[in-house]
Amino acid sequence: MSKKKEQELPEQEIVEETVEEPKVAPVQPKEKAENLTYVGPTIRNVIKRFTTFEKGILPESVEQKISEFPAMKILFVKAEDLPKAAADMVKQSALCSVYEQVKNKFI
Repeated sequence: MSKKKEQELPEQEIVEETVEEPKVAPVQPKEKAENLTYVGPTIRNVIKRFTTFEKGILPESVEQKISEFPAMKILFVKAEDLPKAAADMVKQSALCSVYEQVKNKFI
């Protein structure tokens, strides 16, 4: 039996590399979508007064009415604005005016 000579491999130099991570601007959280409450008149088969829409997402039937009368958007208010909206409904205000216009147009 013959013995094979073990071949010695030249030692390799170990090089450590540091890789810099790409610099990325911190992501700012998007503005939180808020729930909206409709303070306008009930429109049969479309929307009821004081309906709240989660994250402000409106059904297609409501979007259709808004496209017919864009001023109607003012009748969707944040929860924190409900007391002011209620007060505005009993006096002459833009909110009250739009309420009446929606009532006359769709009811």
